[in-house]
Amino acid sequence: IGSIRSSQPLIMYAAIAYMVLLILPVIKLVIGTQSIYKLRSQGLGKVPGHLKIFLLDASQYLNIKRKVKIFTSTLISSPLTVGFLRPVVLLPVAMMNQLSIEQTQAIILHELAHIRRNDYLQNLVTQIILTILYFNPFIRLLAKTQNLEREKSADNWVIQFEYDSCMYAKTLLLLARQNTVATNKFAVPISGKRSLLLERVEFLLGSRKRRYPSVK
Repeated sequence: IGSIRSSQPLIMYAAIAYMVLLILPVIKLVIGTQSIYKLRSQGLGKVPGHLKIFLLDASQYLNIKRKVKIFTSTLISSPLTVGFLRPVVLLPVAMMNQLSIEQTQAIILHELAHIRRNDYLQNLVTQIILTILYFNPFIRLLAKTQNLEREKSADNWVIQFEYDSCMYAKTLLLLARQNTVATNKFAVPISGKRSLLLERVEFLLGSRKRRYPSVK
């Protein structure tokens, strides 16, 4: 009982420190959610009609019940998906003239796979957990692993539609080179972090050696 009483001040100070340090992650969380609304409302443009038709056909084939919209955006440098109830696929304006129709269709399929799997909602929950447990490095490691597996799963959906794996891998590399702007952590981008891109490309090209997190 005495040891419990003696540790109470330490627990109280630890709780105070946690609440004070929690302010910064919460601020980042709020800023991130606000920037999502900005992506949905600013810098938007129309995509060619054939891409809208492809999006509609692919959504129906994947049995996506929600209405999916697609726009170009001047605010991003990599394709991404925002929104859960009203998902929006955004394509960077600079990308439209550099990729072939087949490459663009593969990108759209990748984003539709995220929508079909409810990855946006899962990512949102993950970000909230990371905010609350900001002090835990193991949570960040698990989130990194989850992100990689999420992207590899969406990549696999594209390959199942019989798109050439080499073509798709080259598309990912091209998008990664162009991705110079920090992506909103609440969005679901196709290119993802460059540190994880190598394993995704190896997965696409048939070198499926699974890399587990190091003991450290």
